[in-house]
Formats: sequence, C-alpha cells, structure tokens
Amino acid sequence: MLDDLSRDVQRLDRDLVTVRRDLHRHPELGYTEVRTSQIVAERLRKLGLTERTGVAGTGVIATSRASAPAAPRCCAPT
Repeated sequence: MLDDLSRDVQRLDRDLVTVRRDLHRHPELGYTEVRTSQIVAERLRKLGLTERTGVAGTGVIATSRASAPAAPRCCAPT
C-alpha cells in the first residue's frame, strides 16, 4: 500500500512540475491570466470538481459536492 502511495505521489509531483513549467513558459500579467485560468478550470473539472470562472476577472473557484455544507478550505488567486 505504501508503494502504491509513493508511486501516486511521484506521478502527481511530475505532473505538477510539468504544469508549473508550462505556466512559467507562458507568463501572463495580473488580471489577464486567461490561459492560466483555463488550465486551472480544466484540471479542476478532471478532478470532478465544479468550477466557476471569471471570478473578479480571471479567478477560478472550485466546489465539491459534499453531503453537508462546509466552509471553504482554500482560496488562492490564479
């Protein structure tokens, strides 16, 4: 089980590094991060989250379907 977790973490790490490098190769000025917002929204959809785009311009908010309402756990600008 620990080996499976380790492999999953390594795969996720490589994926996140790839995304970070891509975003750094395509920099966008503040409040004009259209491409970045699209990438974030797409990744959230793939995780099964419901995303809302265009928040304060180029922000993205994700929500999960929980059985009971919960307070937001994380909020970060794109």
